[in-house]
Amino acid sequence: MIKVYKKLFSYVPEYKYLAYLAILLAAISSVFTIGAFYDMYLFLDHLIVQNNATNIAHYARTVVGFMMTGIGIYLFAGILTHLVAFRLETNLRKKGIDALSQSNFAYFDTHTSGNIRKTIDDNAAETHTIIAHLIPDNTTSVMTLLLLVLATFAVNLYLGIAFVILAIIALMQIKYMMGNADFMKAYMASLEK
Repeated sequence: MIKVYKKLFSYVPEYKYLAYLAILLAAISSVFTIGAFYDMYLFLDHLIVQNNATNIAHYARTVVGFMMTGIGIYLFAGILTHLVAFRLETNLRKKGIDALSQSNFAYFDTHTSGNIRKTIDDNAAETHTIIAHLIPDNTTSVMTLLLLVLATFAVNLYLGIAFVILAIIALMQIKYMMGNADFMKAYMASLEK
C-alpha cells in the first residue's frame, strides 16, 4: 500500500507534504477523541462510583472541548487531503492525455474515444477517493484502536485484556471477510470486460 501512495505522490510532489501533515493531524484528532472518552469515564466515575460531584463540571467541559477540538482537527486533515486529491486527479488526467498524444493511430482504431475518456476519468476519480478519504480515515482507525487499548488498560487491567482479545477476534473476522485476493483480482478483471 505504501508503494501505491509513493507512486501517486510522485504525480503531485509539491503537495506531498500536505498529505503527511494530514496524517499527523488525523492522528492528533484521535488523541483528542480518545481523551474525551477517557474524561467521560472520569466524569462518570466521580459522579456515580465515588458520589463526588465537585469536579464533574470540569470533566464535562473537557469532554466537550476535546470532542470539538478532535472534530475540528479531523476536518482540517480532510480538507488537506482533498486539496492533494483534487490536484492529483487533475495531474493524472493530464498525464493520461499526454500518453494518448504519444500513442500511434492504430490504438484509436481499436478503442473508441468515449471509452478512453471514461477509463481515464473513472481511474482519476478512484484515486481521488483513495487520497481524500482513505488517508485520514485509515489513520484515525489505526490510531483510535491503539489509543483505545491504552485507555482501556488505564481504566482496568482486566477490561484491557478483554478488549485486546475482542480486537484480535474482530481483526481475524475482517481478514476472513476480505476473502481471497485472487478472487478479487478475477472479479475486478471481469468488471473490465
